[in-house]
Amino acid sequence: DDLSTGQPLSGTYFALWCRVFDHSVVSIQNNSELAFESGFSGQRAETTWAGRMKKLEELGFIKIGASGINAFHYILILN
Repeated sequence: DDLSTGQPLSGTYFALWCRVFDHSVVSIQNNSELAFESGFSGQRAETTWAGRMKKLEELGFIKIGASGINAFHYILILN
């Protein structure tokens, strides 16, 4: 959270981390579900969550892979 001023990232990262079972890859089928698990609700939940995901990628915590229309289908959590 200290690396992203005013935008806590820990809830988003923790929600991803809870979905990892092996190989550090998370496959996301429903963005709104993960946004809710990350602690976001309301009309801007997915937009806020997407911003946090992009910030996590910028900081080198994750890599994002798209599939079809889902820009956040595959997530690689880097160690």
